[in-house]
Amino acid sequence: MATGEDGFASDGAVTQTGSADSMAGAESNLAARLELTRRQSAGGPPPKRQRAGRGAAASTDIEYEYSTLSTAVRAHFERINDKARAVAMVEPRKGWRPGAFDSFRLRTLQRYVSECNMSAAELARFYQMMSIWDGTCKSMPIDHGHGDSLQDVFSTFNSFRNATKDAVDYSLMKAGWLKCTLEEDGFTFHAFFRPVLEMAIKKLLEAERVMLWSGVHKPAPDTNRRETPMDGDAFRLNEKEVYKLGENCFVLAFYVFSDASQLSWSGGKSAACLV
Repeated sequence: MATGEDGFASDGAVTQTGSADSMAGAESNLAARLELTRRQSAGGPPPKRQRAGRGAAASTDIEYEYSTLSTAVRAHFERINDKARAVAMVEPRKGWRPGAFDSFRLRTLQRYVSECNMSAAELARFYQMMSIWDGTCKSMPIDHGHGDSLQDVFSTFNSFRNATKDAVDYSLMKAGWLKCTLEEDGFTFHAFFRPVLEMAIKKLLEAERVMLWSGVHKPAPDTNRRETPMDGDAFRLNEKEVYKLGENCFVLAFYVFSDASQLSWSGGKSAACLV
């Protein structure tokens, strides 16, 4: 069975170092060594596990002593007989096709997938990505870079690494993320955040469906459920008071999740009324 330069078997199958005949010969040789290097034990007290009970029957097994530790270990596992009970760790699936990764590029791909230990969903996404990169995905658009290779765009690893970092930084800047150094009780913290009001307005403008009340067209009745923020007592009470001002009024509530950071002591509440 041939192997590629990268050490993978070219047909994708598991290689074996010996034939069935050679394995049988090795077994026969080991059995002969056991016979030659052992002698029957002179006797002695039975093992503790045999004399634990008063009425326990004496063992009829012949005890042997071995001249080397290796043969004693071998004899121990022969008595356990675990090899005879062993079965293959995996079974071939129906219609299996080993050997599909039969080139250097495909074997590199196989190694990468194996090392990443991908789930079925991750493997499906990876396959879709590779189809796009190959230019064989039927649903992909054809643009000016369709025929470019990786090194046509990134000639070195450093250029690829820097471009990856620049893309992430650009996304953070475009999304409006900010940072602030906070000091509390002599400890310094670094907080990362986005302006809540601007983000909420942006989400409202982008939303395909906006619900202005907890009910369909007015505040919903009180509830003991706490499945959504609008089920809370504080929100429902505020909502009822605002509804009294007219149908064109509503409550805009912000629920801000923070990682133990506080930017100000302004005393702002989690709900604001817009009239």
